[in-house]
Parts: sequence; C-alpha cells; structure tokens
Amino acid sequence: MSEGRQSGINRAFSWLKKTLEITEKTVSPDALSPIVVPSMDVFGWERYFECRARNVNGVAAADNVFDSSVPVDTMRLIISASVQTSDNANALHLWFEHRVTNGGIDLAVSVPFLAPAGTAGMRVGGSDWPILLCPGDRLAGRSSPAPAAGQNISMRIRSVDLRVGEYMPKL
Repeated sequence: MSEGRQSGINRAFSWLKKTLEITEKTVSPDALSPIVVPSMDVFGWERYFECRARNVNGVAAADNVFDSSVPVDTMRLIISASVQTSDNANALHLWFEHRVTNGGIDLAVSVPFLAPAGTAGMRVGGSDWPILLCPGDRLAGRSSPAPAAGQNISMRIRSVDLRVGEYMPKL
C-alpha cells in the first residue's frame, strides 16, 4: 500500500447508521473503542437458534400428514425434517411434498424411500437442502400405500418463521 493512502477499513460506518435508523447525533465507533465488536446479529445467524422443533401426527390409515399452513406475511424455512410410520406389517414408500397453495399443486422435495416391513419407527430424512415455504404453503409427509388400519405416519420438523424479505444465510 502506498504512503498516505488509507485502506478504507477506518472509514465511518455511515451505512450502519442508515440501516439501524439512528437519527440522533452519535460518536464514531473508533472513538468508543479501537476494536468494533458486533453486539447484534446483523447477518442473521442468531435466527437459527430460534428454530422450533415439533412433531406432527397423521390420522390413522391416511397416506399423508401435513404441517400447519404458513401464516400470512411470513415465510417458513424448513431446516430439517423426517417422516416415519408406525406400520410394522407393510413395506411403505415414504417421501416429502411441498403443497403449494397458490396453484394447487404438490411438489416432491425428496426421493421416495422404501421402509421395509418390520421397520416401524425408522425415520426417513428429508431433502439435502433447506425448503422455503410461502404464505399458505404446507410441508407434507406422504406414504404409498397408506399405512394399515390403526397405524399412521408422522413428521418431525425443525423450522424458523421469517418476515417476508428477511435474510437468512445458507447453512
């Protein structure tokens, strides 16, 4: 670097004042401390700690189980999910679908996995990437054929609800 030129690192954080909507007169960060230490989650990582995990049980002998619909003005990031059956007598293909409200279509988001007879309770994982659901959409666990009478399929889901436009870094 040539003499007299600054690297740009020591410049004022004017973008931070605009982003945080700071309207009052403030002191430059370097006047407070020679090292700027983050005290808020500017980049979105903290939201992963707010993930909620839940179980969703299907109706007996039904070939599907649905998560709740995504609320209005919200996006739901499905970080991980698994599906299982309580049917021990039959071999079942298990997979996930994204039920799209606007357009009335289902999109498969995982390859069907054959759960052999005698493996009730075995968990089948979801897709290899996070799934982003729009308002009104739902995640579904599916089975073919349907479990036997008195048996069901269930899902476990880890997700976080986001405001529309909120940034979340990819894991």
